[in-house]
Amino acid sequence: MSILTVNTITPLTGDTVSLASGKTLNATQGFTPPAGHVVQVVTNTVTGVVGQNSTAWVNMLSVSITPHYSNSKMYISAFVGGVYMNLSSQANQSNWRLARDGGTITGHNLHFHTEEGRNLTVAGTRTHPAMAIIDPTSGSGSRTYAVQSERHNGTGGLQINDTSGTSTITVMEIKQ
Repeated sequence: MSILTVNTITPLTGDTVSLASGKTLNATQGFTPPAGHVVQVVTNTVTGVVGQNSTAWVNMLSVSITPHYSNSKMYISAFVGGVYMNLSSQANQSNWRLARDGGTITGHNLHFHTEEGRNLTVAGTRTHPAMAIIDPTSGSGSRTYAVQSERHNGTGGLQINDTSGTSTITVMEIKQ
């Protein structure tokens, strides 16, 4: 094996440095992506039923990520499938939000205030909340992002993934 040590590679002509046909560049020992590129993606998909009947914020699904860079921004998106509301024929209204480490994400509304189920009084109300935000908080260390819901009013509970639904939360680290 040979080692080539250089400080700068400059193309002889043009603006592109190319590898020989059929060859690849192994960057497992280090690579610094340019700003704006996705560095990593973590996803959690939940297919089992998760229920709640609380007026406090409850995690319905979550995912943890440890940023590679201290100044990265996180793009968080979530789709909640098969929300079944007003269990036991008891009406309710629910709110939904994305949270970081159990609390609100600074610089954003407290929740998406979807108010799913407003003025509906029968059992069996269905909905599919979808949410996406950018978390501008920088720093290092693991963080957990979650889809949370709360029963805003009424007495009936709710559950996600009813009738074989699927819910997903995805976090993408974006280099700055």
